[in-house]
Amino acid sequence: MSADLRRIRAVAASLRGIRDRVIAHDDVQYWNTTPFDNAVGLLEDAIDDADFSSHILSDGQFDRTDYLVHLDSLIAFLEVYEEEGEGAGNVLNFPGRKS
Repeated sequence: MSADLRRIRAVAASLRGIRDRVIAHDDVQYWNTTPFDNAVGLLEDAIDDADFSSHILSDGQFDRTDYLVHLDSLIAFLEVYEEEGEGAGNVLNFPGRKS
């Protein structure tokens, strides 16, 4: 199995940003799930043999607590690849785009 480490890091960073906003605004009870779903969509083909389609929420809005559970669980999953990926021979580390 191979994985695109840059994309995994980018999606994890995006999810962490969403999580930070949800935590910072504890007065907001319901959150739009589109940003989460868009981030999950970017994981398609990022990890061989991994299907993230079941992680798509597509409910429009989610209760804050439930949303945090989904964010935390996917972030934790991706962190495994972030932390262990650098030394693994099965992780693709594509060079960045040149300006």
